[in-house]
Amino acid sequence: MVKTTAAALSIAGAVGLFCSSSAFSRSYDDISPIAPGIYGNVEFSADTGDLGGIEIEIHSGPNRIVDITVCEGWCEYAYQVTYEELMGTIYFQIGNTGFPPRKFRVSAKGKNVLIEEDQEFAAYKYRLKRQKMRFGLSVAEDSMEEYAEEMKSQAK
Repeated sequence: MVKTTAAALSIAGAVGLFCSSSAFSRSYDDISPIAPGIYGNVEFSADTGDLGGIEIEIHSGPNRIVDITVCEGWCEYAYQVTYEELMGTIYFQIGNTGFPPRKFRVSAKGKNVLIEEDQEFAAYKYRLKRQKMRFGLSVAEDSMEEYAEEMKSQAK
């Protein structure tokens, strides 16, 4: 069984997004394409009124675009970024100026996906289920529109 690590991919110049870690090793036997669509695990807490989880939408087509929101208390911001695809896995990163980028790797797991996040001091894995419609991304987009309207009204 041949294994490839993100470090080997980076050295080859193919991806360069992930640091060397056994958490990001993958066997060639595990390769399967990711179907375009919406995947997520965003949940509402009735006790606190919070939203938590991750939601992504992988778009089909040559532009290689993914939408993502990370909900930590609420879904406040949706990113739309391009991704790189290698051996059935997609790689992308998000971030704001002044903060280290959040790096993601997404691979197919049956009808669902496994998303792995590499942060500066930790790595996380989440299984995201196929969704019929946006939830977290819609909340984030609404939050962004409300914020933009608030900024416009304050500027007057």
